[in-house]
Amino acid sequence: MDFTKYKCPVCEKQFIESDDTVVCPRCGAPYHRECYKVKNKCIFPELHKSGKSWIELNTPDEPEEPAPVEVETDVIICRHCGHKNPLSNNVCERCGDLLDKPKTKVPPFFSENFYDDDSNNFDEKPNFLNIDSFDPENILENAFGVKDDEDFDGVSGKELKNFVGRKRYYYIPIFNSIKKSNISRFNFANFFFFELWYFYRKQYFKGFISLILVSLPMLTQRIFEFFYSDSFKQQFKDFNEMNGYYTVDKLWEWLSVNATPLETALVIIPDILLVVVFIIKVYFAISANKGYYRFAKKKIKIIKNSDPEADEKDVSDRIKEAGGVNFPAAFCVLMCEMIFYVALVML
Repeated sequence: MDFTKYKCPVCEKQFIESDDTVVCPRCGAPYHRECYKVKNKCIFPELHKSGKSWIELNTPDEPEEPAPVEVETDVIICRHCGHKNPLSNNVCERCGDLLDKPKTKVPPFFSENFYDDDSNNFDEKPNFLNIDSFDPENILENAFGVKDDEDFDGVSGKELKNFVGRKRYYYIPIFNSIKKSNISRFNFANFFFFELWYFYRKQYFKGFISLILVSLPMLTQRIFEFFYSDSFKQQFKDFNEMNGYYTVDKLWEWLSVNATPLETALVIIPDILLVVVFIIKVYFAISANKGYYRFAKKKIKIIKNSDPEADEKDVSDRIKEAGGVNFPAAFCVLMCEMIFYVALVML
């Protein structure tokens, strides 16, 4: 019998497995052998008279099992914003963050008793994918967390998917988040490629504005150089050659000694424009997804209203043609920028 959960009634020390124990044959009280030799008898004669068992009277109470905690099993809680999402979603409906999907049960052919189960048919191949029930649209719908018939201010989820084309797994959840909670994300592609991103996404008007903005500091600098005096040009050239890297304080100190107020302004303004353009780029990157969302809805509505009697397939094809990406346009703009900058340097 296991006595490790009891204490010796003589020394009151907990029994361990290696202890040499003896038991009273009448009441069952356990003792260390050495402790029993000290007393030389059982110390519970009253139990002997009443016929009661020491073991039954001293058995410790079993701890009560904690009450089961009720857990919602039909939703996935987003770890980013705490929103409750259906189990079918892979991304959060509110913020677009990736959801932690619950672990699925292990298939029976990986279970421990698979090889001991006579009911398994080894001649049949397991059907990992049922081709007959394979539906790409359902897979996309679950991945985006947006249904095809979901309304986005008069535009359906399917129409938005068709318009975005590439990278719709990135933009559609963001559009859904913007619609429900006005929360977007910083668009790094817009920040690093700026004007090229707008031409790539067929937002040509914003692309031209962005192109002018990024070209303005260097173009202004080259124009202002025509207003420098010949002596100042040579001094400024020597200063740049002697100081490949210089701080604003050092440049300002040099200008205060060698340049007129007009020449100082002409040197400083292009640098100020560079800082302004950088701030504008950060703002554009923050608002790029919202702007693209508004652009997509506007284009889709124009297509739908231009011919209300057109069939669904024709409208869908026109939406795909109006949306998507334009890589040749972005590439041509990049080549033109390179030629433009080379020409400015050679002036």
